[in-house]
Amino acid sequence: MSFKILTQDNYLQKPWKNGLGITCEIATHPINAESDFDWRVSMADINQSGPFSHFPGIDRVLVLLDGPSLTLRRPTLKTDCEIALYQPYHFSGDIETVALVQGLGKDFNVMTKRGKVSADVTIKKLSTGQMLEMAESFNHLIVFCCEGHLICHDLEVGARDSLLLEKDFEPILASENSLLLICRFNLLK
Repeated sequence: MSFKILTQDNYLQKPWKNGLGITCEIATHPINAESDFDWRVSMADINQSGPFSHFPGIDRVLVLLDGPSLTLRRPTLKTDCEIALYQPYHFSGDIETVALVQGLGKDFNVMTKRGKVSADVTIKKLSTGQMLEMAESFNHLIVFCCEGHLICHDLEVGARDSLLLEKDFEPILASENSLLLICRFNLLK
């Protein structure tokens, strides 16, 4: 078996790079990498408008988990984008980005080192008793349980907990209606 259950109790609280908030780090590769990660997955509370941390050479995907829609403003590009619940939004960590917050919420962040790792982020609903199917290959896979509960090898994965799988897919069953955020990472080099 090549999987690990990551629970909320094991997520690491770390200050944002810009010092304006706290991120709840779910996983990185390599494990416990600080700023030199190949990929990183985290959550953060949204409680005020402000700039995103600058991450040169990093591609990002943001998914709003809770709260009202969020507007991302990119002043140098003169564009705004409204982010709705569970709609993955891809953007560059190189570009100045400001979040305009309409209310309290929580987001899910995926970061990958450009040119080294790709990330495919999807949302999947499972009904009670349904198995998660994964035909695509991956080097690493994070299955984040937004809502509901999962079972993997008789071990329970609760809401806001995650599964980390490496190279081999394991059977994952929804023990109740579940909403999943799936991050599939592949090495490019």
